[in-house]
Amino acid sequence: MKKPRKEIPVHDFSPEDDLGKRQVRLEVLQARDDYAVSEPHRHLYYELFFFKTGGGTHLVDFTEYTIADNSVHLIGPGQVHLLHRAPGSYGAVIHFRKEVALLLPQVHQLLQATRTPTFDFTEDTYSRIELILSLFEDAIRGRDVQMDEVVACLWQILLKVNASERSRQVKYETRGYKYFSQLRQLVEEHYRENLAPAWYADQLHITEKRLNEVCKEATGTTVSAYLKDRVILEARRLLAHSGGSVKEISYHLGFEDPSYFARFFKKNTGITAGEFKMSQDWGDKPD
Repeated sequence: MKKPRKEIPVHDFSPEDDLGKRQVRLEVLQARDDYAVSEPHRHLYYELFFFKTGGGTHLVDFTEYTIADNSVHLIGPGQVHLLHRAPGSYGAVIHFRKEVALLLPQVHQLLQATRTPTFDFTEDTYSRIELILSLFEDAIRGRDVQMDEVVACLWQILLKVNASERSRQVKYETRGYKYFSQLRQLVEEHYRENLAPAWYADQLHITEKRLNEVCKEATGTTVSAYLKDRVILEARRLLAHSGGSVKEISYHLGFEDPSYFARFFKKNTGITAGEFKMSQDWGDKPD
């Protein structure tokens, strides 16, 4: 599949991290005298932001979230985001690879399933998170990093986030939800070349009817709608944040006929791809 001439920036761990076999990093978000801005980008790893003092906004896949005091934001691999911290806001961010998430089975389901990336805590609960965060910092700053200690601290932090997500009544233990977690992973890997619900049902060894039930329970939509939404999300990301033409983006998304992509996009969004692209002007954003 052809890629747009200018792609959305993708960040990964540096070679120095790989040489040190680092799977996890910690970065302090210092308070500033001016706004801290970046360009829309995505990562090949997870990011867990901690905001002791909030202020500003966090744009995640076209939804803008206010950065609140005592909050945690979770960004998954592939999501496009733009952090716009206000003066005085501060905290920290943990970067960790997918391989680390797989060491935390229960929390891995949370990372796969979270619909809203922001979690607000009481000051008391956030203080407990900060205590664990300080232990995490001690473990990762050591000369000989002990991954078991690092993972144990990360596990404790994510359990706090997990408890917050559970309050939203997400059902992780059901067999159906496990199917949805597998479906979501398959969709991420194959949505460009396969939009047939029957194919995904076959991969999971269940009927298409059962897969629709699973998808409706988790998302409120059918598998077909879920697949279309995923394609539209990636189309919007590329139209807004890459320099590719509508034609180039249609090919990149697996459409053999750009005119069909144009009809597909308008049918599912109500506007043409060109109109959407023109509406996303990032050059005039304030500093």
